[in-house]
Amino acid sequence: MFHIREFFLLGICSLVYIRYRHRRRSGPPLPPGPRRWPLVGNAFSIPSAFAYMYYHAMAKKFDTNILYLEAFGQPIVVLTDLRAAQDLLDKRSSLYSGRPHLTMLHELMDLNNMFALFPYGNAWREQRKLFQQHFSPRDMSFVKERAGAFIRKSLLPNILRSPQDYRKHLHDCFGGMAMSITYGLPVRTSGDHWVQLAEESFTIATGAVIAGKYLVDVFPILKHVPDWMPGAQFKRDAKKWRAVLKNSMTEPFEAAKEAMANGTVKHSFVSASLEKCNESSSDYVHQVRLIQEVASNVYAAAAETVVGSVLCFMLAMLKYPDIQHRAQREVDSIVGHDRLPDVSDLERLPFVSAVLKEVFRWHSISPAGVPHYLHEDDVYNGYLIPKGTVVLANTYTMLRDEQAFPKPEEFVPERFLNNSELISDVPDPEVTYTFGFGRRICPGAHIGLFNYHMTALHLLALFDLLPEVDENGKPIEVPLEFSGNLSASIPEPFPCKLTPRAGKNVERLLREFMDVEFI
Repeated sequence: MFHIREFFLLGICSLVYIRYRHRRRSGPPLPPGPRRWPLVGNAFSIPSAFAYMYYHAMAKKFDTNILYLEAFGQPIVVLTDLRAAQDLLDKRSSLYSGRPHLTMLHELMDLNNMFALFPYGNAWREQRKLFQQHFSPRDMSFVKERAGAFIRKSLLPNILRSPQDYRKHLHDCFGGMAMSITYGLPVRTSGDHWVQLAEESFTIATGAVIAGKYLVDVFPILKHVPDWMPGAQFKRDAKKWRAVLKNSMTEPFEAAKEAMANGTVKHSFVSASLEKCNESSSDYVHQVRLIQEVASNVYAAAAETVVGSVLCFMLAMLKYPDIQHRAQREVDSIVGHDRLPDVSDLERLPFVSAVLKEVFRWHSISPAGVPHYLHEDDVYNGYLIPKGTVVLANTYTMLRDEQAFPKPEEFVPERFLNNSELISDVPDPEVTYTFGFGRRICPGAHIGLFNYHMTALHLLALFDLLPEVDENGKPIEVPLEFSGNLSASIPEPFPCKLTPRAGKNVERLLREFMDVEFI
């Protein structure tokens, strides 16, 4: 006699088979790709981790810049060169600006406020417009002031005190900065409650975006499985995580409103936005809700990307000490030894600028980006891209294009220089690849880049990044190990000594910031 699990399995197989049989067979051919098996397609060939490396290998094997795969009837197209990505995601952005619907994230976890994952439409436009009004790249004075305060008062003193905890200090610094510019609340320089809540919710949300992690995203009918049923752990997890995500959106927002009423809040996105709201307006409740939702997105835009970028920079400096020393010499020639770096210094540091670009090329923190979704059939270079296709821009492959970047496996900042000046005829990884394509390009990219630049500049000015040594005093080889997610790939923990540089009185330069508890 059949059990309920067998019935579900039979139903799933039937649905996949029907979908498979109805795949369009006439018209242009599908793009090249590996052999697809009936029902499952390539589902068991695509690895759950480091899928971008698999796409890279398949694109080479089939000599194509547009790769086609399927997983349980879901078509997937992977773009592996810049021209294809720009042709489709930029020039045909009206077709390719959608996002796939994720049952686990959007329905079971009820996370419908992340505009990076919103379907393309009016709600997405409204959220993005509000974000851009307050975080415009044309006026970053408020963001620059607050970011500078957190770098100098949180990150650098904490590194000086306990350099082995550099990873935690980065999260404290940029998580705190994100909370400050968003809500205007006092933030602890270490171990802040609001930062921990935001980081927990971000980890939950990004975990649910991983393609293929939850079977319910492939077979939405599974959302009706009872919570108590064996195999329904995803339902129990979703219920628990839904509460965390709700708290992370409501608690700091309500605290900011209370601080505004008491007159104790700093200038922030929330305070500036709420002050413009008219309580007598018919859409007042909608406007307040919109502000609350956009506020909950700033952490991802201002914090996590920066932490990953800085960790990649630190790893590169450990692996290539000669480049670190050359960059430090250039910083010293402009900044000297008696002051901290300033944002204006970077314009006079071409080699440092080239190093920062090469870090982004050397390892993309977003190796396949956030998936796009096609809502109608399209044809490109004679190939059919079917309606309902998930489209990925595999920047991991693009940044290894030997025509654009000779010797791509080597770390070569000089590829962006000519006679010690930055050149414009090489694609810029800070502009072209890292933050997405078309209408879905990250609206907070300029904030992330500023924080990345200023942090790297301060680290070069004040500290030597050195490998740890073993019991025999020999340097420990630093592993090149990264997390395997499609949307975010950051270095795994690595041993690193951050030592105040000889000839720099770092304690004196940071003395006034050492006892700051709140910012």
